[in-house]
Amino acid sequence: MKGTHNLNMKIKQLLFISLTTFLARNLFAEQVGNDAYMEKDVVKIPVLDLGSSQYKLELQLVPNSNPLQLKVIAAEDITALNPNVSGASIFADNILTIPFLADSSSSYKIELVLLSASPSVVLELRNVTTAAWINRKAISDDAITFTNAKTRLVDLPNRAWKNSQDLLVKNENTLIASGVDLKVLKGPTTQLYFEDNTKAFEKGIKLWANFKQPKEYLALFYSFSDKAWALSQFNNAGLIEAPCTPTVCTGGNSGIPTADGVGVGVFGINKSDSIDPYRYGPLQIHEYSHAAQCAPWIGMNNNPCNEQQAMSPCWLTEGQAHFLGISGNFSTFEEYKENRDNQVNSHKVDSFSDFSASSILQYYDDSIPKECGGKPDYRLGYTLGMLTVEILSAIGGSESTMKIYELAAIGQTFKEAFANVYGISWAEAKPILADLTASLHEDVYM
Repeated sequence: MKGTHNLNMKIKQLLFISLTTFLARNLFAEQVGNDAYMEKDVVKIPVLDLGSSQYKLELQLVPNSNPLQLKVIAAEDITALNPNVSGASIFADNILTIPFLADSSSSYKIELVLLSASPSVVLELRNVTTAAWINRKAISDDAITFTNAKTRLVDLPNRAWKNSQDLLVKNENTLIASGVDLKVLKGPTTQLYFEDNTKAFEKGIKLWANFKQPKEYLALFYSFSDKAWALSQFNNAGLIEAPCTPTVCTGGNSGIPTADGVGVGVFGINKSDSIDPYRYGPLQIHEYSHAAQCAPWIGMNNNPCNEQQAMSPCWLTEGQAHFLGISGNFSTFEEYKENRDNQVNSHKVDSFSDFSASSILQYYDDSIPKECGGKPDYRLGYTLGMLTVEILSAIGGSESTMKIYELAAIGQTFKEAFANVYGISWAEAKPILADLTASLHEDVYM
């Protein structure tokens, strides 16, 4: 028992040292939802929940303090804004708890005790532990976890879909606050078969309201005869040609191809596509999500999507966009399930016909960032990747996969970010996910 106690003390000491080093760095991260973040030597807390009131706080590291101390240098009452308090920091019994604060490799839950209230409010580090993002708030008894997901297989699709719909409700009033300048244009001779493109993109913006997004999103809709017009709107021939064949423009492509954070989506319009329900909202959310995936790297690269592609397995890139496109668009579970099942039965790959757990596990291992982009099984991201993200969304919420990208932008690898989001290593999680995905695929594949 003494040896165990000494080991626990040693681990705690190492965490204190790691956190002290982290807080002393000139680290910069941008506000994301309610998670605390660092700007130089200041901890910024977007929402501190006191129950009946909420505040925005800034805590500055006290130089050379030991134990570590932070002083409140700014406090703003934001109760009237009725902020979302999910995952917010809390203050109770003289303890300020920050549920999630991440650095370039790890994530922490931090407890600070009130040391003095006058003349300045000063708090002292009381405890620090490693923390998973999905555990930043209390987990209900009905939660789906990696441990019980197999017994809750039938609940996974509904739980994941409902989380996306709940996000839209929670983020209903965030469209203006998001700061995204949305521009939707169509070619001069292009005849649209869907007139609610703007509303569909607005759903995408709302779904990712708690994350960094492009400052502007330009969506161009054009038929083959209007390619020249599209090029006049955004002078990038490769991107404009992306949704087109030598005879027709169809499909979509999207990202952030500029250093200043402007997202661009191109959408080929072809009359024969009008019978496809996926074109009536899900496609728009899907393509906007690709731009949102790249947004954490705005300001770090002339083409932020290069950074996203360098760390992301292809199953995640397409699986996330595809799941959110469908789950965010359809307001009833029956519609979601029907369209999700149709997508699982699409995007077939001739060289991939074994959908067993072992085969899917190998698919995960073969989905190597950058290398996976040109392979035939890239198309499996729309099916197996979508089902994998559905499972992750049922366990961690529909925002959880985007948190992986955010953590990667501050220096974490995919494996580090995955563990810091879900509290389980990728090595441990992927056989579970492969088994669950195989079962879900078997349920709908025809």
